[in-house]
Amino acid sequence: MTTGKLTYLLLGLLLLVLFILGIGLGSADIGFMEAIKSLFKSADSSPEAYIIQELRLPRSLVAILAGAGLAVSGLIMQTLFTNILAGPHILGVSSGASLFVALTILAGSTLGDMSLPFAAILGALTISSLILFASRMLSSGTILLIIGVMIASFCSACVSLLEYYADSSALRSFVIWTMGDFSAVGKTHLPTLAVFVMMSVAICFAFSKGLNALLMGESGAHALGFRVKSLRTWILFITAVLAGSITAYCGPIAFVGLAVPNLVRFIVKTANHQVMIPLVLLTGACFGLLCDIISRLPGDDRTLPVNVASALIGAPVVIIILLKYQKSIR
Repeated sequence: MTTGKLTYLLLGLLLLVLFILGIGLGSADIGFMEAIKSLFKSADSSPEAYIIQELRLPRSLVAILAGAGLAVSGLIMQTLFTNILAGPHILGVSSGASLFVALTILAGSTLGDMSLPFAAILGALTISSLILFASRMLSSGTILLIIGVMIASFCSACVSLLEYYADSSALRSFVIWTMGDFSAVGKTHLPTLAVFVMMSVAICFAFSKGLNALLMGESGAHALGFRVKSLRTWILFITAVLAGSITAYCGPIAFVGLAVPNLVRFIVKTANHQVMIPLVLLTGACFGLLCDIISRLPGDDRTLPVNVASALIGAPVVIIILLKYQKSIR
């Protein structure tokens, strides 16, 4: 068995183990074997089956989708900006999505269920476009990252201003949303989130050769016959859809898009997107499930915010990345 196939197998097994842990853990004491059996029963057949199918299964699936989507968005942003520290959270894309969500929630929007994802995608696309414009004027990746942080700070300041003038009920809903939560989606919105993530990832696969060409720089991609401007636009759009839709439904979740692609590069030692995209997808799904499991560790009816769990896992990974690649970061 080749190293590549072994990596896929190990990640698949890890994903399966984490998935079983995810549906087996919770305030209700349900054994792992009973949890697995409940997946194949009618939700009305027993209280255990109802809990598994209506509560824990959707939450685990959302964790998989969110982790995978954010990881892939981080990968393609790092390729676009040729910077291993690029990511939807670091460059302010998630903050832009959060700002537009804040405008929607705190203004008491009545546009329907799709108002949040469309607002978040618009916000993410706006900030992505600004960052891309700035990147074409700068030669330093470090300055670009600082600009991203400044944009994120500006968006956070705008959000704080909105919070100050918001009424108490809207403010409470928004504060809970900012903590990150995989359980808020439920079975109602799960199909919509799945469509956003799966379609975006499928487009990434279709553009994998173009992403590989961008690793050679714009001139190299042009020489290979790729339309760089069109490719760049698609990458921005995919990033906005992935980061925006996941942020809208799950809240702003940090570190996934930054940590996972670099972790995969460290393990497999390749930049080929035809290899990287599926590996980042699987690793991100595992990361999302692990964050969900950690958030449920307190037991009883309380859960930690997903952002806390993602920081506990992601921050050490990012520190290691900075130490390893410090000479190549400019």
